[in-house]
Amino acid sequence: MNNDNTRQTQPQLPMKTPLYRPAHFIILMALLGAVSFLWLLLGGTVTSRAVIASQKLAYEVEGNWGPALAQGHPAAKARTQSTGESRGVILPESSVIDVKLDFQPQKKGLITHRTYSSAMTATYTWRNPDPVDLTMEVGFQIPGSSTRIEAFKLSLDDRVIDEAPADGKVELSFPLPAGTTKTMRLEYSALGKDSWLYHLAEGGKAKNFQLTLTTNCHEYNVPIEAESPTRHRSTADGMTHEWAFANITGVETVGIEMPSFVDAAKVAARMSFFGPLSLGLFFSVLVIAAMRMGIFLHVAHFGLLAAACFAFQLLFAYSVDVLPAVLAFIVAAAVTMGLVGFYLYLIAGKTFMRIAMVAQAAYIVLFNATFFFDGYTGLTLTIVGIITLGLVMGGTAKMDWSNVMDFGAGKNPPPLPTI
Repeated sequence: MNNDNTRQTQPQLPMKTPLYRPAHFIILMALLGAVSFLWLLLGGTVTSRAVIASQKLAYEVEGNWGPALAQGHPAAKARTQSTGESRGVILPESSVIDVKLDFQPQKKGLITHRTYSSAMTATYTWRNPDPVDLTMEVGFQIPGSSTRIEAFKLSLDDRVIDEAPADGKVELSFPLPAGTTKTMRLEYSALGKDSWLYHLAEGGKAKNFQLTLTTNCHEYNVPIEAESPTRHRSTADGMTHEWAFANITGVETVGIEMPSFVDAAKVAARMSFFGPLSLGLFFSVLVIAAMRMGIFLHVAHFGLLAAACFAFQLLFAYSVDVLPAVLAFIVAAAVTMGLVGFYLYLIAGKTFMRIAMVAQAAYIVLFNATFFFDGYTGLTLTIVGIITLGLVMGGTAKMDWSNVMDFGAGKNPPPLPTI
């Protein structure tokens, strides 16, 4: 009597048998299909939520900080004072520009916006090489109407302009007697985001050009359309970039982009869209290990394991709103590994749990961690696929499939009906 009661109170482990039937794999594939639909639905929800939120927040951020800043190089149309005859376009004889960028990123929702404040001072020297007096009609572009400009000041001789043009187009004229030089000084402060660019004159021309750009951060990117600095050096507070050209043609733009951040919305969407693939690879290892160890996992077990893995992407997609992306990823990974590990320990024991935890760390956690790095998705998929293929081939090389999977082999066909 006591022995029977003892048997009844002991936890019941799943039946261990090496026999798997084709129906198990058909149902398992159907389960993966159903879970895949949920993952794709989550990915679409995250993407649409991020797009709507990012458009709204980007508009708000741009309203406060303005767009990317772009400064134009001045050029002058020269005319003879006495006759008004055109003498062509004259560029500054020398240009000395100093820019200071104070990087102040703003986090809004899932996206960190690369905002900064800038202070620019530029000195342009004009020289009249002709033996006749000229009238110089100078025009250039500063950041436009959607940019917040402060402390604007343009000075030339005794003339001072202290109001920035609404459309960002600066125009002024001044006399330049034969053989003389004049200096124009420009200074202003502005707010911007993403990048700071300086566009040289048409044809990328400049003479005795020197631009020094100082930032309070060490990370930076050079835009595709921009020329890299001729020299840059690291300081205690950030970086100093320099562009120095004695007489240059063909350099259209110089400047830098602000440091980039992890796009949490993009990472969350990728994790959701690739969730079915990582789960399929994880389940393939579980099935091979179970067959080798003589452990029978029911489809219900796989259903709950799939739910625990789905919790990874689900928790990350919504916790990243309130936590930094890396911290949200660590928390979500710890939760899903805890769920899977504890469940497999209860149903299959410690040895199988350890194998599954290694596979989950590789296929669920590390696989998804690669989405934090742009450009590595294809390589990651290739490497993971090859490793999985090797594991399956090695794990099943000496397996007697007739003893593992019941396809009805060896059974006698039913007798023919008698006439």
